[in-house]
Amino acid sequence: MTHGRSGRRWRETVAWAKRELVPVCHLCRLPIDMSLHWTHAMSWTLDHLRSLAEGGDPYDHANLAPAHRRCNSIKGANNRPVIPPKTSRRWK
Repeated sequence: MTHGRSGRRWRETVAWAKRELVPVCHLCRLPIDMSLHWTHAMSWTLDHLRSLAEGGDPYDHANLAPAHRRCNSIKGANNRPVIPPKTSRRWK
């Protein structure tokens, strides 16, 4: 039986990603504030490069990248382009 994104294997995958991946959104290229509450629009989420709807492996480390919750939601399973959010300063 698979537990999807609520089981132990998923929690271990998320822990690996938070530990190993640089907290920069791969969609908008802006840094991710890891101290934000998980419900915040700009908080850290784990995105699947090849969506699960397209047959992507949810546990394959090569298929995972950090993203802002907002950017990940906009992209969805259809891989729509993401417009970077407005910020109070210019990021390099």
